Amino acid sequence: SSGINAEYGGGGERVLWQSVLALTEHFPRATLYVYTGDTDTTPDGIISHAEECFGLLLPRDKIKFVFLKTRFLTEARCYPVFTLLGQSVGSMVMGFEALWRFQPAYFVDSMGYAFTYLLAEWCGCDVISYVHYPTISTDMLAKV
Repeated sequence: SSGINAEYGGGGERVLWQSVLALTEHFPRATLYVYTGDTDTTPDGIISHAEECFGLLLPRDKIKFVFLKTRFLTEARCYPVFTLLGQSVGSMVMGFEALWRFQPAYFVDSMGYAFTYLLAEWCGCDVISYVHYPTISTDMLAKV
């Protein structure tokens, strides 16, 4: 089983869904669990959106979703000052919720929440990441 940190509509969404498709093709007996903070939609809605946007045919029976209630803690609007610090701490809280709800063998991050990696390792997960847009980058730090 794999837990994939995903944000519906995020910058790395195409990479996420191409990865899900490739993993389900390469490991046909595996079930993939996708973490999402989009609690206002359904699994079918998320998959349909990905299929329409990217022209994919995803194996719905191999994809499960873990809905997270704490994703709002990663949004910049929650932290008018010390935004990057707040988002980083918020990502750890969200990561704790994700791993509490479902602990995968492989924790795959496509959103750039690097502070969740240590939590996942402490829980015994192998960590894999592809980060299209990191949460904190050197150009952001240069402006601080």
